[in-house]
Order: sequence, then C-alpha cells, then structure tokens
Amino acid sequence: MIKYKLWKPSEEVLCAPLLAMDTETELIVDHNIPDVVLLQVYDGKSVQLVNWQNIPAYLEECAVWNAEHVFIFHNAAYDLAVLGYPDFLIKAADKSRVVDTMFRFSLFKIAQKGFLTQRSLKFACKEMLEIDIEKEDDIRLTFSRAKEPNKSQLDYAALDPVHTYNLAAAIQAQPTEDIQVRGAIALDYISRIGMLIDETRRKELEEAFNKEIVTHLQVMEDNGYIPGESGNKKILQDYLYMLEKHYEIELPRTPKTKAIKTSDASMEELGEAYLKDRFLQAYKKYVHINKISKTYLKTSVIGSDGRVHTRFNPLVITGRTSSGGPNLQNLPKGEGIRGIFIPTPGYYFAAVDYSQIELCTLAQSIIKWQGKSVLADKINEGLDCHRYLASKVFKKDMKSITKKERGFAKIANFGYPGGLSAETFVPYAKGYGMDLTYAESKDLRDGWLKAFPEMKDYLNPERQPSNPSRYLGRTITGRLRANCVYTEACNNPFQGLAADGGKEALWNMFLQRIRMVDFIHDETLNEIKITNPKTITEEVEQIEDTMIKAMEKVVPDVAIRVESALMDRWYKEAEDQRDDNSYLKLWQPEGE
Repeated sequence: MIKYKLWKPSEEVLCAPLLAMDTETELIVDHNIPDVVLLQVYDGKSVQLVNWQNIPAYLEECAVWNAEHVFIFHNAAYDLAVLGYPDFLIKAADKSRVVDTMFRFSLFKIAQKGFLTQRSLKFACKEMLEIDIEKEDDIRLTFSRAKEPNKSQLDYAALDPVHTYNLAAAIQAQPTEDIQVRGAIALDYISRIGMLIDETRRKELEEAFNKEIVTHLQVMEDNGYIPGESGNKKILQDYLYMLEKHYEIELPRTPKTKAIKTSDASMEELGEAYLKDRFLQAYKKYVHINKISKTYLKTSVIGSDGRVHTRFNPLVITGRTSSGGPNLQNLPKGEGIRGIFIPTPGYYFAAVDYSQIELCTLAQSIIKWQGKSVLADKINEGLDCHRYLASKVFKKDMKSITKKERGFAKIANFGYPGGLSAETFVPYAKGYGMDLTYAESKDLRDGWLKAFPEMKDYLNPERQPSNPSRYLGRTITGRLRANCVYTEACNNPFQGLAADGGKEALWNMFLQRIRMVDFIHDETLNEIKITNPKTITEEVEQIEDTMIKAMEKVVPDVAIRVESALMDRWYKEAEDQRDDNSYLKLWQPEGE
C-alpha cells in the first residue's frame, strides 16, 4: 500500500518537478460542477490527502513552492473545474506544464494503432502498466462533505495519483498533447455554461412533429408496420423484396446477414419509385422526425436551469472534436431545431466563423512540406478560391462565373483534397445537391489539379511500413494517425491542423472568460451582452482577433479570416450585417 498522509495547514506541501493530482467529489447532479471532497497529490514518493476545507490553503502554498513545475492529471478539465480553476494551474496549462494522461495515452494509441476504444485510467493502466485498478462504486460514489472519509475511502483515493504518475512515465510525451489539454478545459467550460432553450418554441415544434409522426404512422400501420411490435423487420424486408422483383433490380445487402439495407441512400436505388412510394416515404420521414424529436425536443435533455449542456469529446481519431447528449455540432438541417436555442436574457448570440479554414490549413501543410503553394498565394491575395478554380475549369473570366459553376468548384475544393477520385466524387457532389456525370467530374478534377499543381504531390501520402496497404496521416504539428485508408490519410493533415488551431482559439477565449456556448469545428457561438452597437462590435472584434491570432500559431503563412453575425436566436443562415456606421447589427430572417 502506498504511503499517504492527511495534510494539515501547518505542514509543508509536496514540492517536486512532477506532481500528480486527482480529486474525489460528491455525485454530479444535473451538469453542475460537483463539490470537491478530497484532493490527492503524489510526488513520486508519497501521497498527501487534503480535506475539502483545507484545499484553498494547500493550493495557495502549492502555487508558491511549485511555480514552475509540471502537474499530471487524468482528465485535467474535470479536476481543474472542481478545484475552481486555480490560477497557477491555468498558467501551467498555458505554458504546457499540465500533462493529461488521458490524452497522452489516446494520442499514443492513435499513433500506434489508428483507433481508440477507451481511455479511462483503469483501461490505460491495464494497457500500459499491466495492472488492474479496482474502481469499486461502493467506495467511488460515496464521498461526501457531510462526513469525514473513512480508511477505505482514503486507501482508495491515495492510489489514483500514483497510477496517473506512473502512466505518464510509461508513455513518451506526444505531439499536440498540450493543445488537447487546453482545448478540453475550454470545451468543458462551454459545456457547463450550456445553451438556453426557448420553451415555447420547443413545445410548438414538438407538437408539430408529433402531428406529423401520427400521419406517417397511419400510412405505416396500413401496411402492417407498427413501431415497437415484433415482426417489423420482416415486414419491411418483405416489402423491399417485393419491390426488387417488381422493378427487376437488386438493392444493396448487409455483408453478414445479406438483408436488404434500409438506409435512405440504399433505397434511393429504387429511383423515382422510392420517391413515390407512400409506405417507404412515411417510414423514412417517421424515422427521421422521431429521432430528431427524441434527441432535441424531449425535456430529459434540458437541465434544471433550462439549458442544454452538451458533452464534448475533445479528441477523436481525426484530431477533431465531437459532441453528444445532444449533439450540438451537427444539428439537422431545415427542421427548425436551431431556432429553439436563444441567448441568455440581456445577451445576443455572436457567431464567429473561420472562412474556408480547411483550405488555409491545407495550403499551410503544403507550404511546410513542399515550400510553396498556389492555393496559399490565392488565399493571401484575397481571391475567392472557388471562383478562381471555376474560372480555370470553365475557361472564363472570374467575373463571368455563374453561381452553379462556383458551386461545382466549391465542392471540388473541399472534396478532391480528401483523396476523392473522379468516380467517387460523383456521389459526394450529389450529397450537396450537385448532379454531374463521370466525364464532368473528371474534367473538374483535371482542372483542379492544373489550378493547384501542388496537389499532385499532396495526394501521395506516406504508406505505413508495417502494412503497405495502409497509410499514415500526419499533421504539421506532429500528430500521427496510423492505419489510415487513402482518403483518411489525405484528409487528416488539414482537418487535424484546423482542429489544433480551433482548440488554441477556444483556450485563449477561455482565458478571457468569453461566454462561449457552443463550438462547431470552425465556428464559435458566444453570448455578447446587449449594450450599444459600438461596444458590441468592439467585443465581437476582440473575439475575431483572438480566433485569428490563435489559428496563426499553427497557420503562420496563410491569411486567416473570420466572419461574424449577431442573432437573437440561433440561425445557421445568419450573416454579417452592418448599420450606417459600420457597426454590427442584429441579423433577422426575412419577414421578421
């Protein structure tokens, strides 16, 4: 058993180049930061346990004696939040002196294996240290400020900082791990603020959805399909099989069971028949609307404060973030869901969006690896890259390019860098509402390669030595992703770099305590206090400047630009609007 001691204010705090920290808290209730009960600190030799009453005094002393030292956590974002974001630990994170073994382990596994299953302390220690950690709920979930911890609780608490310390020592420092730590702290801060729900609008939308669901249910039940009852899968499969025979086609099957796939994309192979079939259209719309309603409109996703607190995953294998409970990074389009979110009374929403950021990070990556980039030159000149490409492809003056031609070029600029061929680009473009033939796609791709000749070398990613059928995905910040398929290896450099810059922006905004309420990959959604146009514009410009400077840390050679919009409700289509003094003004949908 590790040696530990309960710390008293009259005693010295631990002082060492590396200190591992952990906390035990009361139960988490409704997204609130739980009360901390115990702080545990390990210096490689012994553990100090600090009761909650003494934590402020301990941290004050720790800041003095460990001012330039490194602090190790497993899930630093959580521990720093429950400790009240101590200033010396925030400064340590800013200076890359906070190690989070959750991210060190995650980045190591992504670099070695190309995937990640779990990253809990228990799992990581089993993988790296070959030890089993007992996480007994009858101890872990019983800490309370109402009574002093007993010996079993103290024995349990003393071990976690030791495991964290040893885990950090067992894994070499990973590229960008400091960026992930800072991003996670900022994302946790965003989650805890949450987004306010307009309850009246939510109820109206829920009622409208319920009426539509009833309509679709009637059509489905007429065909014997009753959601929730057994036999539904067979009814749907029999119906699709009947259509196969009738139209003399073969629909896509699942690899294992050979059942007909029921995804929208699969059933679209029925063509016009699918669009006209009442049962299949009712089934499609029922599934879609029912999922949206359960995900966003049920009161169970709303906290007691009337706000939705999404949970961010700060690091997925691409280097980007994800969101759940509910997902506020990928909301359904055209269903009015964004409109149920409103700013806190007395505030506006200010959406600040990076302009064509993945083209910027693509260009920066090419400059790093090849020394120059036509794409970077055009961005720095302030040209519309989509219009420029269209002018090259369609051999027209840029001013003469039509909206449709620019649309084709825009999709090409975002599709072809990800390794799409002329053939695979056709369904990709269709997903964006653009229909084109293989010949048109080939001409578009050839024109893209001529417009940006550096792309030929870029589309030749490094093969994985241990498995030449796979590729390595790298970012110029040093992060590695193993076991990529070709398109993943092509996407990874610019997607991952944009994610790194975005997380740095979130961190700098967190340091300024800007009221961020959501992060959507290349956009921040913030609450700005309603004052006067001049002050509001200056505050938004401060956010813009912060986001640009943060991205410039990882993209120093390509011009970074942002666009902003003010809203009194969340609208995806909102744009920058100015008054006669060039101050930002509230964007409103037409007719309001």
